[in-house]
Amino acid sequence: MKRLVFLLLSGLVVMSMLSSCRPPELEGAYVDFNAGRFDSALENAEKAVKLYPSNPEAWYMLGRLYGKKDRFGEMNEAFDKSLAAGTQFETKIKEEKNYYFQTVFNKGVGSFNNYVKQEDSKSEKAQKILASALEDFLSAKTIRPDYQASNLIARSYALLEKKEEAAAEYKEMTKAYPDSAQPWLEMGKVYFFAEDYKNSVPNFEKALEKDAVNVEAISFLSQAYDKLEDTDNAIKAYEKAIQLNKEEPAFPFNLGLIYNRLANKEDIDEETKKAHLQKIVDNFGLVIEIDPEQKVGYEMKSYAEIQLKKNEDAVKTINGALERFPNESSLWFNLGVALTNDGKTDEGKKAFDKAKELGYE
Repeated sequence: MKRLVFLLLSGLVVMSMLSSCRPPELEGAYVDFNAGRFDSALENAEKAVKLYPSNPEAWYMLGRLYGKKDRFGEMNEAFDKSLAAGTQFETKIKEEKNYYFQTVFNKGVGSFNNYVKQEDSKSEKAQKILASALEDFLSAKTIRPDYQASNLIARSYALLEKKEEAAAEYKEMTKAYPDSAQPWLEMGKVYFFAEDYKNSVPNFEKALEKDAVNVEAISFLSQAYDKLEDTDNAIKAYEKAIQLNKEEPAFPFNLGLIYNRLANKEDIDEETKKAHLQKIVDNFGLVIEIDPEQKVGYEMKSYAEIQLKKNEDAVKTINGALERFPNESSLWFNLGVALTNDGKTDEGKKAFDKAKELGYE
């Protein structure tokens, strides 16, 4: 009999210990949580934090339940209050946040990739998929700040043609990641692709302040200046771009086109025109060197050489082009001009005849 009494008393002691460690409302929240009754668990957890606002475990459990309900802003607030009351759940809170961040972020990435695969990105279906991805990226960012989440939020806004929202997100990123050139570059691209070149320029310039050898930034900056017809700055930008990436033919090509426009301006003095023509020769010569299959490069270079009365150079340029493009009538015509100007009229006539045979008019 005494042994039975002792066992009963022991049970009472255990129950007393449990009650002293965890309030009944909180204990009820745990029981419901483990049973999958999350609505009931949430009610108990909310009661627990009201009755025991300094209990870190009560706030921790409430945060977990808000996470289950995808109420991530409230989840963070509950976790913050748990940490303010004590640090014993700090590791578990980090684990919870990491779990929800990865789950929501990966869901968004899946939707974003699905959007990219859509044949018509402007269709209602594609736009809904992208909007869903954006919602998930916003939720992920709510859980914790993250560069990739913010970048994908801004990209999604831009693809949804919400230019101001995209720019605002990138602006926020420049403050959160002050040493990174990328947010400035991406913000500039938002304006650039919206054909707002004036607002794109300062962002590309800021990107280059952060990363002076950022080829993409200088590439867009040079094009933006070009679109704005800010010739002097466009020339400087293209020259820098050529220095940074000597393998990209687009830079000398576009620079050559600028000098071509300058050379054909009215009322230009002869010496200035010659200087511009030489720049055309130099830049399209570089284009050909980088990419020998650039037919326009040969045409522009040889035409400038003819204007400079460097006919032998023009013949050499055109013959090099005809090795690759033997049926290009405009090249044969330019060859006829260069040969004739060089006093080789018979050869020039043959070249003109060939151009006509190939359909040159």
